[in-house]
Amino acid sequence: FDGDGKSDLAVYNSSNGNWRIFSLATGSAIVWEENFGLPLGDPAPADYGGSGQDNIAVYRQTSGKWTVLYDSDGDWMPDWWEKLYDLKPFKPIDAGLDLDGDGLSNLEEYEAGTDPGKEDSDFDGMPDGWEVEHHLDPTRPNAGGDYDRDGMSNIYEYNYRFDPDNPADAAEDADGDGYPNVFECR
Repeated sequence: FDGDGKSDLAVYNSSNGNWRIFSLATGSAIVWEENFGLPLGDPAPADYGGSGQDNIAVYRQTSGKWTVLYDSDGDWMPDWWEKLYDLKPFKPIDAGLDLDGDGLSNLEEYEAGTDPGKEDSDFDGMPDGWEVEHHLDPTRPNAGGDYDRDGMSNIYEYNYRFDPDNPADAAEDADGDGYPNVFECR
């Protein structure tokens, strides 16, 4: 899983639906947690495509079938996803690129479930990277929501460069006119 060419151990964590990945090369330290999107399955890393890179095969206990997530270039983006968005499944350099300028690399777009060719995948007026940075869901329109419950909508906070994670900015007076920000957004 970690690209060192050696097998690693994956353990399913039923409390959060993620897999805990342990590097056998470095001992029992957790390398990362990942939700492969295939709950109740057992991952099995191997070179299923003959590319020299390990892919992840997941056995779905509910259907009794294996699903292979091929990743020919080892950049952690499956080939099918790279092909879907006209990326290069044999060139790992594209994982770090930000083709749409939204602040997310292609790999981060894959992890977030967004479109690497659209700055705003859900068309709500806020770039995907800004939404991820501020704990919003970039795959669902949420411009009218109020994440920090301060009375200012998410889109208002984006447009006026407030922090949707900080409810205290509603009481501040960003433009110095004597009125709190929350009164000016109505």
